[in-house]
Amino acid sequence: MLGERLRSLRVDNGKTKEELSIYLNMTVDAYSRYETGKRQPGIDGLIKLSIFYRVSLDYLLGRDDIKMPVFDRENVVSYRDLVELGV
Repeated sequence: MLGERLRSLRVDNGKTKEELSIYLNMTVDAYSRYETGKRQPGIDGLIKLSIFYRVSLDYLLGRDDIKMPVFDRENVVSYRDLVELGV
């Protein structure tokens, strides 16, 4: 499931295996193994892929079919901030 998701996301986003391997600091062959299911990324790799594609880890791992966006913490206003602003 993970390999299929990675391939689909890569193709849908117009990226190459070379681009992903550079981003993940690995060889193209090593990245290709992710897509074929012969190798699984560690948690750090999963997080990087989630950020790169702006999808949730649950989506990557096949636990959810909805591509939940990853929120940039710097751009999310907290409830406390809103209260302080009097909103």
